[in-house]
Amino acid sequence: MISSETEYRKAREELDDLTGWLARLESEEATDCKSLTAASVRRMISRVQEEIAEYDAARALSGPSPEDRVRPDDARTEPPDQDPNSDSPE
Repeated sequence: MISSETEYRKAREELDDLTGWLARLESEEATDCKSLTAASVRRMISRVQEEIAEYDAARALSGPSPEDRVRPDDARTEPPDQDPNSDSPE
């Protein structure tokens, strides 16, 4: 089960790799061994897709993660460019 944003990114990368592997297998000549391998890759893809879907659903129910929330010090505004020693309001 995916439990963090890092694991989620790894699962997405794994899904992309498996999808590419399956495409290469399907483009080669058909053999019995290749068919078994393609079926195995499809099962792996399905498993990763299910894990990603479960993680997305759990994240949607629980709201934004602490990593997604904006911290007050992240939302600072820049002070105007002004010389602090100057008396004139520019």
